[in-house]
Amino acid sequence: MKKIIMFALAALSVSQAAFAIDMQCAGTEPFWGVSVSGTTLTYSSPEMENAAKLKIKSTRQAAGMAGNVAAVIKTKYSTLTIVAGADCSDGMSEDTYTHHAVYDVNGTVLYGCCNLK
Repeated sequence: MKKIIMFALAALSVSQAAFAIDMQCAGTEPFWGVSVSGTTLTYSSPEMENAAKLKIKSTRQAAGMAGNVAAVIKTKYSTLTIVAGADCSDGMSEDTYTHHAVYDVNGTVLYGCCNLK
């Protein structure tokens, strides 16, 4: 049993390390934006004078999912959850998006859409 657990943990570590995301997300009412690139998540909103650059602490791909289907990206102050779904709309334009986003920043939960860069 111990060998099975160790193998599962090793496989999980490899899949997490190999899962890299470059993504641009945005939401409306309230307006906000998140850019994910490498080990940095950048959060901005019209109310902020400067965008907040946050170090990504962990990125986890949904178990059993291939590619950029679903993931949770965590920083010290926030969690970004992304799920593939071509029917995501920002409600203000005719732009199309490949992913839905839920961004929890300091207890405020925001919904939006994302595209891979």
